[in-house]
This record gives sequence, structure tokens and C-alpha cells, in this order.
Amino acid sequence: MGKTVLSRFLGAAVAFTVTAPVTLAAPAAESAPAVAPRILAPSPAPTAPLERVTSALALRTAAPARDTPDKKDAPRRPPANGTELGALDITPLRVRGTIREGVGNDILDRGVGHYPGTEMPGELGNTVLLGHRTTGPKPFLNLDRLRPGDLIGVTAKKHRYSYRVRELRVIEPDETDVLAPTPFRKRKGKTGTFLTLITCHPKGEDTRRLVVVATLVPPARG
Repeated sequence: MGKTVLSRFLGAAVAFTVTAPVTLAAPAAESAPAVAPRILAPSPAPTAPLERVTSALALRTAAPARDTPDKKDAPRRPPANGTELGALDITPLRVRGTIREGVGNDILDRGVGHYPGTEMPGELGNTVLLGHRTTGPKPFLNLDRLRPGDLIGVTAKKHRYSYRVRELRVIEPDETDVLAPTPFRKRKGKTGTFLTLITCHPKGEDTRRLVVVATLVPPARG
């Protein structure tokens, strides 16, 4: 006996089953026929408001594809949830905000979140950042106004990295290849240094995702 509970995480509905213990009545007299237990119909699951469930990314909470670490690489402990990693600066949109580790509402209600398991800013691979459009500080409110060639700045560990916008896409919530080391490439392998910004689309809804992919601008040789 059980009931289906709907849980919302980053805009996605995930069905799972919670099994409740069943208490049987005392056995009847031997002469009485056995009575099958009555099955209760599941009660309807509550519906959460769209923008408060999450801001930007459903992706069925899939883990990003990562390369197998080289034996020479020392293991690195991931940052704790809520750790400040740096600052995001989107000059064309007049946006500047703190980047924190994690993508829960407790993080995104304060600014920009770094998707756990993706690369840190400036590292080879894909750095994925999420942000709200219509709640909290709304850092990605006008993300759709960016155009290829626009510059995005990230400051982390006393270094400043500049990324140039390469493309904008609107995707479905379950397109997990946006998290790959090379965005939208299903095969593993790091082919460059990318910054991917993700938010809900259209504004005020979470039915699809707006994605901005940018590539690292090599530092000028002095």
C-alpha cells in the first residue's frame, strides 16, 4: 500500500513512492472468512508556485559528465554549499552579483549559484551558473538581451576571467548535455574553457530554459 508523492526540484517533477506501514486488525474467528485490506486512493499532491520552487534549471538533477581524473591529479574537495566563490559581472546588462556554491533556493534567492560538479571559474571545462529572473535579486532578468560577442566577467581567487558570448539557446528542462564539459556535446572531453549561464524561460515560468554559452578570452600577452 502506498501513495505517490510529487516532489519539485529545480523546476522538475519527480515521482517516487513512499510506503507506509500497515497495521492489520486482530485475526477473526476461524469460522469467519478472511477480509482483504481496503486500499485507500492517493490524495492529490500539493502544487508549489513556479518561481518559488526553483529559478533556473530542472535537468532532472542529472550529474554533469566529468572526465576520469588523471592519476597525477590530486583529489579536490568540493566547496561546501553556500561558499562564496567569486563575483559575476555582466557589464552589458549592468549586473554584478556574488557567486555561491549550490543551486537551491537558499542560494539563488541571494544571487547566483554554481552548479555542483561543474568546473570552477577559469578552469578547463564548463563552469555552470544559475540565477533567478523574477525573484530575489533577479540577476538573470534580462539574460535574453545578451548577444554573441558580449563580454562577461568572473572574478575568483583574485583572478579576473573574461568570457565572450558564443550563443544563446532555449532548451527543454531535461536536456542535460548543457552540463557537459563541452556544452551540448554528449561525448566526454574538454575542448575549451566555457561559462554557461542558465535561467528559466519565459519570464515568470519554468517550462523551458534559457542558456547562454560563453568561451574564455585568452589573457593578453604583455
